[in-house]
Formats: sequence, C-alpha cells, structure tokens
Amino acid sequence: LPPIADAGADKEVLVGGMVTLDGSGSTSIGYITNYTWDVDGKLYYGSIVQISFEHGGVYNVTMTVTDDISKTHQDIIRITVTELVGPDDDGTDKGSSIPVVPVVLLTIGILLVIVLVVVGVLMISRKKKVATQAPLVPPINMVPSASQQAQLGPADGNVIANGQLMSGPVQGPK
Repeated sequence: LPPIADAGADKEVLVGGMVTLDGSGSTSIGYITNYTWDVDGKLYYGSIVQISFEHGGVYNVTMTVTDDISKTHQDIIRITVTELVGPDDDGTDKGSSIPVVPVVLLTIGILLVIVLVVVGVLMISRKKKVATQAPLVPPINMVPSASQQAQLGPADGNVIANGQLMSGPVQGPK
C-alpha cells in the first residue's frame, strides 16, 4: 500500500506573515522518507516547513510524501493570503478607491473648525461677562459726595454749582 499524505487543514495568512505547513499527520506502513511541498512552483522539503507570501491571493499547495519503497501520495491544501490595508503607491488604500491624503486633510480641517468654534464661543461668553460687570468710572452726571466736594474747590478751577460739578469758575447771576 502507498503512504497516505495529510497536509493538514486549509490556512489563512496576511501578506508577509508566516504560515506553518505540517505534514506530520501523513502515514505509511513502512516509514516516510521524503516530504515535498510545491508552493506556486517553489519546492520545500520536510514534514514541517514555514513559509511566507509576498502577494495576496489563493494558493494551492501540493504535498507529496514518498515512503521507503518509493511509493508516493499527494494531498492539496489551499492557503488564502490577504493583502494588508494601507496606502498604496498611488496614495489610495488597498482595496479602496478613497485617496488617503484628502481624507487626512479633511479630518484636520474638521478638527480646526471645531477648535475655532470653541474659541469663538469662549470669547463671546467672556465679552458678555465683561459687559455685565459694573463700570469702573462713575457716570458724568453723578453728584459728588460731600468729601469730594470739599476736595474740589476753586483752587482746582472746579466748582460745584446747583449740585453739578462744573469745570472752571462759575459766574454767578448778574
């Protein structure tokens, strides 16, 4: 009887990731002398080998086992290799038609608008707060207190007349 090849289950891997091919489940009445793995025309030897793929796609991998009386058997597994999503040479995401650079610029623009709106709201609320505070200078038509009237006299050129602060000498009635 020929040996029975067992290449294991189908596998999935990302581009550049390592995948282990394991044919150690293969059996023979005698003993297996050779394990040959054919991966897209490239040959690997051993019951267990590790390989990686540079390109995405679906690969059929054929493992051939040979026993001590030169009988052979094959098993085929499928390896699905998935491309990484990221910027391509043309600035687009792999698997997407949306350019990366404009999306990044749009995101930055939106964040800038949000910051400007927040700053504007803070400035408006600050102006409202300042406007509601009492004025620092008293209104002009305010009558000075008695102590202020004592300080302001003819020596300053200011006179209080009829309860109003007047600038310069006041001339009385003629």
